[in-house]
Amino acid sequence: MSVKKRQPRGISLIERAVIEKQVRETLTAAKAHAMSSEDSDEIVGEAGRMFYVVLGAAIADQLDPGMPEIHTLHAACDALYDQAGEDAVAADRRALISAGLRACEHLFGILDYDSVIAEALALHRRLKVGHLDWHAFEQSLQRLATT
Repeated sequence: MSVKKRQPRGISLIERAVIEKQVRETLTAAKAHAMSSEDSDEIVGEAGRMFYVVLGAAIADQLDPGMPEIHTLHAACDALYDQAGEDAVAADRRALISAGLRACEHLFGILDYDSVIAEALALHRRLKVGHLDWHAFEQSLQRLATT
């Protein structure tokens, strides 16, 4: 069975490099905010974007849902959901979100980077016309569990 990869279409090498740089910067910012920021919205926004991109790429690449990193990412998404809308950043949620970001970093070494770029583009398009809500995460987590 051949796996059909989602290739980002219609983007130049320069656009691809810019997107790749933005993904790396988002991961770095998310990790820094998760470790020390008291701004709950900032943590949820940065980490949420990173989790969404990595979940989508993991689905596209048909990663094993039993991988420890995928379990960690799932727990981090749950913590992100619990943190959303809260003023204070709970220590247990901060720890789970930080662990999820470390899992994302590790998964970057496994994922096909074309999948990551395609998901980052999809997220960018989605945010241009609306927002990212918990339902989108639930769908991704459910799809990943059935790959």
